[in-house]
Amino acid sequence: MRKIRIGFLVSGKGGTLKFIHLAAQKMNLPFEVTTVLADRACGALEYARTAGLPCQQINYKRNNTEELREALHKASPDVVITNIHKIIDAETLRLLPNLFINLHYSLLPAFKGLIGMQTLEQARLINATIVGATCHELNEQVDSGRCLSQVAMAVDWNADELSEVAELIFRAANSILLQELIQRASGVRSGSSTVCVMLERHLTFTPALSYSLNEFDEAFWQNIKAS
Repeated sequence: MRKIRIGFLVSGKGGTLKFIHLAAQKMNLPFEVTTVLADRACGALEYARTAGLPCQQINYKRNNTEELREALHKASPDVVITNIHKIIDAETLRLLPNLFINLHYSLLPAFKGLIGMQTLEQARLINATIVGATCHELNEQVDSGRCLSQVAMAVDWNADELSEVAELIFRAANSILLQELIQRASGVRSGSSTVCVMLERHLTFTPALSYSLNEFDEAFWQNIKAS
């Protein structure tokens, strides 16, 4: 595998940042987090500081983009994971074409424009029986970039608690993001699907995961959730 340089744009608690950083260490993956850029004080920025990752808080708006562009140019990432609660302007996206990727907690194009687990709340409201997550490229339209990987699972809202479904989708979403990064590092992509068990539930991953979910035990996931 070749080494890949990863940038993070963050606004929230930092679960995805923490997962990728710790998973790379645990699996000895050739990932280097070259920058963590936050648009506000947040848990993700605090984790980056504690973990010794290059990080800074920037002032970013669609009409004030200089700090973000300068920071990205300096970090020179191979991929930028955008967990920031802002829509990235088109000119900034063109600086690193096809390198900005995002996680959305639905099977796009379902529930475009919703943030975080609002997607699952809406899915429950309309009684959607299949939920999931999508790793996708960013473009100028919200949640409209090319899908890179997806994970899906069946739900029964008469029996399933929203919090339990949300935990599953969070873990599964991070798992497909990790797979995307591994594929970029290895240069090998798979078009197949596989069914895996997570928290005693069956989930369909497309493309198939090239690693075992057993890499991460419950203690690992609880550490990800810890503030």
